[in-house]
Amino acid sequence: MAASANKQLLEQLTVELHHALCPVLLNQPDNPLLFLCSHFRDQAGITASPVSTAYRTLRLSSSEGQHCSRNIMSAYKTLSEMDGHVPSSLLLQLLSMLTGTLPSNLAASLMQVFTLLCRLPPSFAVFHDATKCCMLLEELCRQPQQGAGGFMFQLPEAKKLLHKLLMQQDWLLAMEPM
Repeated sequence: MAASANKQLLEQLTVELHHALCPVLLNQPDNPLLFLCSHFRDQAGITASPVSTAYRTLRLSSSEGQHCSRNIMSAYKTLSEMDGHVPSSLLLQLLSMLTGTLPSNLAASLMQVFTLLCRLPPSFAVFHDATKCCMLLEELCRQPQQGAGGFMFQLPEAKKLLHKLLMQQDWLLAMEPM
């Protein structure tokens, strides 16, 4: 009996480990152990919210990683409802998590822009631009001593995404009644 129970437990653990390791092998995150810890916490029901799952998915690769766009799409799908849209409140929770490591004044300014943009149901384009912008800015703030190659590539892309988001914010403000 004990041998049968051990075999069943081993098969169950093999399936669990397979589900945990596939995204790690596919995306090769910067910190695979941190990702695995987060995965197992979610599986244990400790932090199994859709927002934490979307956050973990975004953290699988850097903003310049080969799988970044696919991870952003997967995070969007995780948070989207039956109609295919992400509720503004969930996007704001996710963006709050993503801005958590930024300097407080930068995080506060970004959250003001994001809050305004989320007055309407956010499109995938807004979701993509906001999450990618947060990731780029975090990487820039985390590694200011980084060589010119990475900095010079990330800064223009971050500026472009911020400009796009601010243009949408201006459009929303212009639509408000005086």
